[in-house]
Amino acid sequence: MTVREHIQWFCRIVDFPVTAAQTDLLCWWCGAVGERSEARVLKLPPCNSEYLTILGRASGKSTLGMLFVLLKSLLIPNCLSLLVSPTLDQSDSVLMRIARQLSEPLRGYLEPRSHDFLRMGSTRKVLRFKNGAEVRFTPNREMAARGFGPRYLIADEAAAWPLRSSEGKDLPTFLSAIRPRMIAQYPRDYRILLLTTPRMSSGPIWDMWQQTPGNMAAVRFPTFKVRPRLKRKEFKHLSKVEYKREIKCEFASAEDSPLPVELLDDVETEPGKIPAPKPPVLLGVDVGFRRDFTGFCVGSRSGDLLYIHELKRAKFKKNVARFIETVKAMQRKWHAVQVLLDQYSADAISELLRRENIRCRIMPWSARSRTGAFDRLRILLEERRIVIPRSRTLREEVAGLTTRITPSGQQRIQHGSGHDDLLFSLLLTTEQLRAPTQVRFRWLGSDERCWKPVQFGSQVSGLQI
Repeated sequence: MTVREHIQWFCRIVDFPVTAAQTDLLCWWCGAVGERSEARVLKLPPCNSEYLTILGRASGKSTLGMLFVLLKSLLIPNCLSLLVSPTLDQSDSVLMRIARQLSEPLRGYLEPRSHDFLRMGSTRKVLRFKNGAEVRFTPNREMAARGFGPRYLIADEAAAWPLRSSEGKDLPTFLSAIRPRMIAQYPRDYRILLLTTPRMSSGPIWDMWQQTPGNMAAVRFPTFKVRPRLKRKEFKHLSKVEYKREIKCEFASAEDSPLPVELLDDVETEPGKIPAPKPPVLLGVDVGFRRDFTGFCVGSRSGDLLYIHELKRAKFKKNVARFIETVKAMQRKWHAVQVLLDQYSADAISELLRRENIRCRIMPWSARSRTGAFDRLRILLEERRIVIPRSRTLREEVAGLTTRITPSGQQRIQHGSGHDDLLFSLLLTTEQLRAPTQVRFRWLGSDERCWKPVQFGSQVSGLQI
C-alpha cells in the first residue's frame, strides 16, 4: 500500500475529507513525493527531514499537522510526536476541534484514558495509543523541549513565536535544544514541520524562506491553491493588506507602516455625513509647542461603533494662552467631558486647564503600550468599527509611519519624517473610547447618601472625573 493509499484509508476511517492539494502535502511530509504516490496538484520540491510550509488562512495548517502525527502514531509503534504552539490554549483548540470528529473512529486505537481526554478535555497534555505511540503537547520553551527525543515535531504558527526571548521561546533557541537529540535517535527518519502564515519580512521564518538550509524544504501556497472550493466572499471582511498577507501568503515588509493608508479608504467620509455625537465626548490632545504642531481629535461612541467628529492640527509656538483658549472653545463646542493628554505634556499645561474647570487625564505612553494601541486601532480600521472625517493631513501622517525591530526583538513604531500629532491625538481618543469599564463616582456632599454615579461614566474606559 502506497503512502497516498495509507492517507486515503486514514481519512476514510475518521471520515475527515481532505482536498487533493492537502493530500499532496501529507504525502510530501511523509517523504513520498517522487515515488508512485507523487504530488498530483502542487509542485513540491524534493523531500527532506525538515519542512517549512507557509499556507494561507483557512487552508487547514493545524488540522493537517494533527492528521499527520495521528497517522504516524497509528502506523509506527512506540513513536513520540510533539505538537508545539505559541500557547497551550491554541494546542488545546486544535486538539478539541479534531477530537470532536475523531473520538469515535479512534476509540479502538487509543488507551481508555486518552479516549476520555479526547472526548472531555483534560489538563493532561498527552495522547497514548495502544501500540505505545504518544502525541504530546508542550509550550514553546527551551526547557520544555529538553529531555524529549520526538520522532515528529510540529511547530504551529511558527512566525508568531517571539523573535528573541530570554526564556528560550524563540524558534531558533527551541530548535537548537531539540534538534540534536532527534538527529541522534532518528538520523534519517525524523520530521520537523514548521507550519505558519507569513508575517513580517524579518525574523527566523523570513530568513529560512530567503535562504533555505540544506536539510530543509520550503513551500508557500495561497489559500485557494490548497482549498479551491472556498469562496472569495468568505473573506470580504479582510482589508486589502490583510487579504494579501493572510490569503495570498505575501510577507509584509518590516519597513511598512503598521497602519497602511489603504485601511483609511473604507472608514473615511465627509464631515457632514457623521452623525451628531452622543455623550460622552472625549477630546484627545497631542501637545506640541515651538516648531511642533498640536493635534486635536474629538470622538464619541455609539454601540460598537466609534465616531471621530473633528480632526484639527495647529501650531501655537510659545503662545500658551491661545492654546488654552482653543481647548476651551473645542470643549464647549462638543461638550467634551474630558481632555486626554500624553505624559509628555507639561504639568503646568494640565494645571492651567484644570483652573479653567476642564477635566484632564494624562495618558502614559511606552514603546510597548504604543505598539499595542496601534494594533488595536488597526483592528478597528480593518473591522470598520470607526468612522473618520476625510483628512489629507492624517493620511500623510499615517503614510510616514515605519516599523523597526530593536536588538531585543521588539517592534518599535516611529515616524520616518514629518509630524504625527494628528495621529497620536486620534490614538489617545480611540484608546479611551474603545472599551467600557466600571462606573466611577463623585463626592457631592457630606452624607454617604450623596454618592452619585457620574453621568456617562460607565461608558468610558478609565474615565476619572
